[in-house]
Amino acid sequence: MALEICWSKRADKKFDKILEYLSEEWGERVTRNFVKKVYSFLEILSEYPEIGTIENEEKGIRGFTVVKDINIFYKVTEERVILLNFLVLRRISWVALMDNHKTIPERYDQMLIKEAYK
Repeated sequence: MALEICWSKRADKKFDKILEYLSEEWGERVTRNFVKKVYSFLEILSEYPEIGTIENEEKGIRGFTVVKDINIFYKVTEERVILLNFLVLRRISWVALMDNHKTIPERYDQMLIKEAYK
């Protein structure tokens, strides 16, 4: 039985930022392809929610690389899969997606992973 997919506010906002960045920098074709890949993954995820690797066992958070340099973090309950956040791994992409463009920590990847677990 397929589980319901629910988006957290954080995941929804990050997804919108990724789409905005892709559209501006890479065009509509790349943006459409990304959306198709994400939604294809979500269909698979609803059927096989344990497909991702366990990222935080205590909090039950799993992660999966949807496309190169973009991971999705989620949590599985009895009835649904809750999308928690998207993690952009490339520095150039992250600069465009950051809320605060003024500072980029040296170890931004660690900061993002911590953010995904909140």
